[in-house]
Amino acid sequence: MNFFNKISLTQKVTGLIFSVTIFALSIGFVLYAYNISSNLRTELLSSMNINAKLIAEYSVTPIIFEDSKGLEENVLAKLKAIEAVEAAYIYDIKGSLFATYHQDSTENNIPEFILDEWNKFEGDYLLLNQPVLFENEQYGSIFFRINTKALDQKINNQIGLMLAVGVAILFVSLLLAQRLQTVISKPITDLALVTERISRDGDFSLRINKSSEDEIGVLYDEFNKLIERVDEHQKNQKENQKALKRSEEKYRNLFQNSLVGIYREKIVNGTMLEANEAASKILEIENIKSFNFKNVYAFPEERDTFISILNEDGEINNFETKLEYKGKEKWVSISGKIIDEGIYEGVIQDITTNKENYNKLKKANFELDNLVYHTSHDLRSPLLSVLGLVNIARKETDITQLQALLEMVEKSIKKLDGLITDLLTLSRDNRIDDDLVEIDLGKAIDESISNYDFLDSFEKVKIATDIQAHSPFVSDKTRLNVILNNIISNAIKYCRQDIENPFINITVEVTAKSCLLRVEDNGEGIDQSYIDKIFDMFYRASNSSEGSGLGLYIVKNTIDKLKGSIKVFSEVKKGTTFVVTLPNEFETENEI
Repeated sequence: MNFFNKISLTQKVTGLIFSVTIFALSIGFVLYAYNISSNLRTELLSSMNINAKLIAEYSVTPIIFEDSKGLEENVLAKLKAIEAVEAAYIYDIKGSLFATYHQDSTENNIPEFILDEWNKFEGDYLLLNQPVLFENEQYGSIFFRINTKALDQKINNQIGLMLAVGVAILFVSLLLAQRLQTVISKPITDLALVTERISRDGDFSLRINKSSEDEIGVLYDEFNKLIERVDEHQKNQKENQKALKRSEEKYRNLFQNSLVGIYREKIVNGTMLEANEAASKILEIENIKSFNFKNVYAFPEERDTFISILNEDGEINNFETKLEYKGKEKWVSISGKIIDEGIYEGVIQDITTNKENYNKLKKANFELDNLVYHTSHDLRSPLLSVLGLVNIARKETDITQLQALLEMVEKSIKKLDGLITDLLTLSRDNRIDDDLVEIDLGKAIDESISNYDFLDSFEKVKIATDIQAHSPFVSDKTRLNVILNNIISNAIKYCRQDIENPFINITVEVTAKSCLLRVEDNGEGIDQSYIDKIFDMFYRASNSSEGSGLGLYIVKNTIDKLKGSIKVFSEVKKGTTFVVTLPNEFETENEI
């Protein structure tokens, strides 16, 4: 079957016609051989039966008169005219051999007596037994052994002739099959060739010409109709593909060039499938395959909330969350919907600035309320003290007492002046940005120290400075002075009076990138429970504090403005260390 499937249609049709011819000839040959053999044998048997009956009639008289010799010479001798008869044996009614005839004198194969009429073909012989009858009375029987080689030769000759005719017919049928097969195979092969060209070249304009009105003609018509429909479908498909391509290009351009971040992810595992340039920039994605949303939520429980809303509603709107990725924090707002089973398409916006501005505004409102409350209280309190002292002074006549009252008034006014100064400093720091200039840190520190030489504790404390400048330092001088004045003044104010060697060590290290300022003292120190609160507005770490509570708040606010940082290390009765890191704008200034 595999071989039959591999050969060509022409070979199949030729082979089929030739096979049918062979089959038909084979059947005809078998029938003819059988028929000729049967007819010739029947003809021989019929002829021998006639001869046997004639011999039997001629043998009646010799048998009656027991003239065996006469029977052999006058009757059986006639068998010589029949070459096929090899032997004849006549028996009397008693079964005794009465007379014989045989062509071979050495014949000694004498058959047994058979009374009844009998015949059969056995090997190369026809064996025939004929009763000797006269007036329905049997006087004996005659047995003939007839050679059938001549008959077989005749049959073989007939069959040989038939084979020769059959071979000739087969040769002619092969020639005819090769020619006639084109009637069937050519229309099919033509159809196959056209189909192959269409498949190879994609040319659906090809058609096949109908040459008949039979089933092949119907096949051609239907094939042409099918190709027409395919051609029309191809044209429509090409137009659709062009339209789809234009649509995809428009969508791709919109997707990639959109200022809004657009992305797709697998809901079940958070795998990022696609992200446009804006989304990649927002999320700082370098390799989409390595990015997973499940790993960037600052609060993992918010991812569960996000998935829950998405699965329940099929979409989500303005979901705000904080992400942590590559050591950075970022607030984002996400909106989108499920576009396919397990696939989510979303729009992401960076709202970090808005969130920071909101938090700043919220903080500013709180601080404004706090400022108004404390300012009104801290302004009114010294004024009430002054008014009370003035009223007392009016009634006082003792010069010494009046001097003491005036000192108290002065102290209240100074406190009020300090508060107003701090408020002005805070207001200025929030509103004004001075030019960046190169700063002599040694000179700036000395000026800050000299500003507080009037304090009672100034004479006792030992102040040492160590400046290592590997690069010029460029920054906002006014803001730097605010930081130095507040930190140094606190170190002087809160030095311990009960020890012999109070000190303040100021060390500075300047590089091209930053300035590291370290102010260390062995003063009163700050309790650890207050460390996180000392930079809050109007917070006083101890009851002995005489300031407005704005100093360290202003320091922290100023350092934030300069994009620096501050750390505090302190222990009660052992001292405090402030470590301030500020960026050096020297390289930025040179680039400009």
